Amino acid sequence: MRVLFVSTWPTHFYPMVPLAWALRSRGHEVRVVAPPAHADTVARCGQLAVPVGDDVDITELFKRDVQPLIGNPDPEVRRRRTMAAIGIFATVAEAMAPGAVDFATSWSPDLVVYEPTAFTGPLVAGVLGVRAIRHLWGPDGTNAGPAGGGRIEVPVLRALAERYGLDDLDQIGDHSVDPCPPSMQAPVELSRIPMRYVPYNGSAPVPRDLLAPAGRTRVCVTWGVSTAALAGPEAFLAPRVVGALAGLDAEIVVAVNAATRRLIGEPAPNVRVVESVPLHLLLPTCSALVHQGGGGSMLTAVAAGVPQLVVPQLPDQRFSAAQLAGTGAGRTLPAEQAEPAAIRAAVTALLTAPEHRDAAARLARENAARPTPLQVARRLEEISSLPVAGRRSMAMPAR
Repeated sequence: MRVLFVSTWPTHFYPMVPLAWALRSRGHEVRVVAPPAHADTVARCGQLAVPVGDDVDITELFKRDVQPLIGNPDPEVRRRRTMAAIGIFATVAEAMAPGAVDFATSWSPDLVVYEPTAFTGPLVAGVLGVRAIRHLWGPDGTNAGPAGGGRIEVPVLRALAERYGLDDLDQIGDHSVDPCPPSMQAPVELSRIPMRYVPYNGSAPVPRDLLAPAGRTRVCVTWGVSTAALAGPEAFLAPRVVGALAGLDAEIVVAVNAATRRLIGEPAPNVRVVESVPLHLLLPTCSALVHQGGGGSMLTAVAAGVPQLVVPQLPDQRFSAAQLAGTGAGRTLPAEQAEPAAIRAAVTALLTAPEHRDAAARLARENAARPTPLQVARRLEEISSLPVAGRRSMAMPAR
């Protein structure tokens, strides 16, 4: 079986890596279509990248079209914000489409697996007449929120589909691989393929002492890579969090990358800054995690059974934070309310209130009880062997 993965952004691809490896371990061929700027990320994950199209500056488009609309509760403004966000990735899809369709037509995959912002995925599946498998990275905020469980009509995506002989572009696909535990997932009717979240946060050398239990309480602070990239350095709130926690009787480990290390400044005596340490190796030795609400950080902490404080800034982060808080395994503190005293009080509650630790442990057990990526790979084998009713391969558009 040949399986084509499609991704637009590095942190959107990481949750798909365990499934890609599971398929490889079953003897299947895997290729990953991605923009040229992200091909190296795919290669470092041990997968074969197929760079297509020209790079689109997602961060600049986000700052121009989406960021000015964040924080306004007016329903019409929120609708415009949603359409602007989708429009960014529709632009990426337009750039990727010719190369992706050309490659897929020659390679002939049996399935297409794509993350929710990779609209080129369902386009290719529709052109080839194969099944489209959407791979979630956390709570399904777009489908549950703006879509209300239904379709979002996006004229630019419809126009793109029509150029390739399709009536429309089905963003949801035929099935959704869902690595988010049900108790924190949005209650939207989908054809779900449940999967255990197996953390993959990249690879890097890790100091040995960070792999062992700490001599005292250890709290991890991380801010991912996407928030600061999309919203600017002022959205990197890790220094504020670190300052708020510096007085705690705990070791504060700040996990950053090289680009954000300089923003931390000179750390206090109980603060340790580490670069590019995979969270799934660090979190098992921690008693709490403070982060911005990215799906990778959130579900890695879920898998490790670690209580979380989420300080969300972007709309999808706010949705995910609320879903987590509803399980009791974490707390949410909106960025505009994240003053030092409030941060310190929330983390203290995570460290001292047994209900948070118990809820985090329950969520970890719920995750561990779900099918493994290898079992999902077997399920995809079954799906690929079924006929695709009412679908046929489409001709390539005129050049």
